[in-house]
Formats: sequence, structure tokens, C-alpha cells
Amino acid sequence: MRIAVCTSVSSEALIDEPIRLAAELALDGVVVWGREPHFCEAYDPGRALAVRRLVAAHGLAVAGIRTAYAAGAESPGARRAADIDHAVRGASELGAPLLTVGIADQTGTRGPDHVLKRAAAELAELCDVADARGMRVALEMLPRTLAASAEFTRRLLDTVARGNLGVAYQASPDEGGAGPLGDLALIGDRVLLVYAGGQTAGGDRSTERALLAAGPVDYHSLAARLEGGSPDRWVAIVTVPGPLSLRRHNLREDVMYLRSALQCSGAATSPGGTS
Repeated sequence: MRIAVCTSVSSEALIDEPIRLAAELALDGVVVWGREPHFCEAYDPGRALAVRRLVAAHGLAVAGIRTAYAAGAESPGARRAADIDHAVRGASELGAPLLTVGIADQTGTRGPDHVLKRAAAELAELCDVADARGMRVALEMLPRTLAASAEFTRRLLDTVARGNLGVAYQASPDEGGAGPLGDLALIGDRVLLVYAGGQTAGGDRSTERALLAAGPVDYHSLAARLEGGSPDRWVAIVTVPGPLSLRRHNLREDVMYLRSALQCSGAATSPGGTS
């Protein structure tokens, strides 16, 4: 498993800053946050190529892109087809081997089964389009979404039945008594990307973000559970706690912790530095 930083760690800055930070920390790559000011949600090949060249100039790989696409949303078929096409073409121009997608929320009478049915049809189409370009798709398992449920996500994966579909997994301490890693028994074999960061320890949400080493998720155990899986797996730091003045220091601390976790578990696939 290789370590990347998602450019969302500096969402208020231009994309140059998180890419430069990733290079300074000798990371393996970056996951591009597919929203302004880092990337455009509409298809823009010129901008995608510029970001691709910037990443390569810093000696990094593009590990993937976090798109703004949400599967299962109520929208006209023509618009969905265009959104799928734009998402895949943008990721391809960026040189991303993986694109992540979210899941639509439940609204009104639209329960989980309704969203699953719509999302499955869209994801099957998205996966086929992505597969034609040699790309994989990861469904984001984020807290407080339908996909946070391992049971829901497993049903969706099995319904879509595409080999290039997996999950972008974020461990959550809110998993109904199963523990932060309890759902890996159901979806661990389909994890393509791990999101690190964003864990909270209670209290006011504006101050509760914690360094990975102090948070509720044991990344040593997580890495051990995922050891031996796909060699193309990445773990990406998506948020860094603290004010801007501490961002660089805290990111360095989180990177060192993740390197230790991967090395201890045998899941590391590149040496990396700690500079």
C-alpha cells in the first residue's frame, strides 16, 4: 500500500501547495480533489493536462481523483450520461487510474432500496466506460452516508458485478458496536483506497479533529487487515487537523505515523522518506 495526500488537505489554496507538500514529504502520489480551486467539475482537458504535468514535475504519481459525481441521484438520463462521460474523460486526461464517486442521499420517499437500484445502473455504466480506458472506480464509504453501511455497500457491489469497481474506505468509529474496522469483514476484499483523517473524538466539531496517532482508528490494525490485498492500494490523507500555521507539521506527523503502521504490518509497497 502506497501513501498519498489528497489535495483537499489544502482546499483553500491553489493545487500547487498540496502537491509541493507531498513532494517535500517524499510521498508516492496525490489524489486530486475534483472541485474548485483544484479541479473543475466540468470537462476541461487543458486544465487536466496542466495538473498532470505539475504532479509529474514534482516526481509524484496521480493516485486518483475524488470526483463530484454522486450515483443514484434523481436527474435526467441525458445529464447522467454526460456527467459520467465528463468524469471519466477528465480522470483519463489527468492520468488517474482510479476515480471515486459518492452515493446520493435518501430524500422523501426515496429509501435505500430505491437509491441502490438507481445507483447500481449508473455505476455499471460508469464502470464500463472507465474500463474501456483501463480505469477503476471506487465508491466512497463515508460516515453519515448510505454507503457507510457495509451491508448496503456489499449489496451494491454485488448488484453491479463489475471487476473494476471497489471502495474508497474511511474507517468510522460510529459503526454500531462493530468497532471502527468491523465492516472490513464484508468489504475488505474490495478496498482500493483508504481515506485517512477526519476522525473525531467528540465535542465541538470545529476543534475535535485529531492527529491520526491520537484518533479513534488504529491504522496499524487496519493495515494488517488489508495486508496481502491489491498491490495497487493507496492510503490517502484527506484532512489534517489544526490551523494553517500547524498544517505542515501535523501532516508530517500523520505521514510518519502511517509509514510506521504500513511497515509494521508489512503492507508498505514503497520505502518513502520522512523528510
